[in-house]
Amino acid sequence: MSGIYVGLANIYAAKYNSSSGSYSDGFQVGEGMTVTIAPQYAEGSVYGDNHRVMYKKKFKNANVTLGITRLPIEAQSVFFGRTVGDDNEVVRSSKDVENYVGLGCVSNKEDEDATVTYEAAWLHKVKFSDPGFDLETEGENITFKTPSLSGSAEAFSTGEWVTTKEFSAVCEGVAWIMGLAGITEEAS
Repeated sequence: MSGIYVGLANIYAAKYNSSSGSYSDGFQVGEGMTVTIAPQYAEGSVYGDNHRVMYKKKFKNANVTLGITRLPIEAQSVFFGRTVGDDNEVVRSSKDVENYVGLGCVSNKEDEDATVTYEAAWLHKVKFSDPGFDLETEGENITFKTPSLSGSAEAFSTGEWVTTKEFSAVCEGVAWIMGLAGITEEAS
């Protein structure tokens, strides 16, 4: 279906388990502000007799940038491999290893007849980098500091790296993503 993107919400993530090909420890990743998915390609050309004879393009990875209102405590261990204590104490270590995660979101699409559909997207295998800190003292004006994460989406050995599906209701798209993330209704 066609349409123009007019909204974004319901961002979920879950740890990717490479040995089983499944996802676990799923959670909602704050409220979505922005998601940018920029595929990167390896390209090559062959020239002969003063013109291009062949051109080939192959997917390498996709740069993923995620703007959210907050980064939940679950992200510390699931995304960044950090130790999180029972009292929400987070220990950052030079030995932390980021995990691959599945990442999903739902976007609103509207066509020329004002018909709204909802496109859910699931990135199969993403690794995010530590966002660090960006803090500022309180001044005369209110300034909001929200997390921004950068990462890379990789393809499975089969070549698949993202799956999208359109729905007529946002709740159907959210249920689809939660199912992929291994989140049951009771756990949400």
